[in-house]
Amino acid sequence: PTAVGPQVVTPSGKEIRAVTDVMADSATGAPTYVVIAAVPATAGTDSTAIPYSTATGMIRGGKLIIEQEKLAGAPKVDSQALKDPASMAWQGESDSYWGNTRAASKESMQVPKPNDRG
Repeated sequence: PTAVGPQVVTPSGKEIRAVTDVMADSATGAPTYVVIAAVPATAGTDSTAIPYSTATGMIRGGKLIIEQEKLAGAPKVDSQALKDPASMAWQGESDSYWGNTRAASKESMQVPKPNDRG
């Protein structure tokens, strides 16, 4: 993955990941999940999707600040599931873990926005 957003750091400033994608509601275009992963990718490292509303509350000084232990315990999602419009299990797991109350529906599937950053 390529970083497309802020660094993800611990409260002490240790870089642990980067934002690699922002998922959007296909019906409204509103951002729904921030995807974070190791950059560059390392073997055995999956992405983590954090509800957008939760992630925006973690941004300080242009960096997404998160406890390493919280991130380590978060549900992981592989890139194929992120791109599969029929896969909603990862969304429910993410919402539950991060305490998001927004309910995903098939009508508002989260799909990756085309990456036109070149």
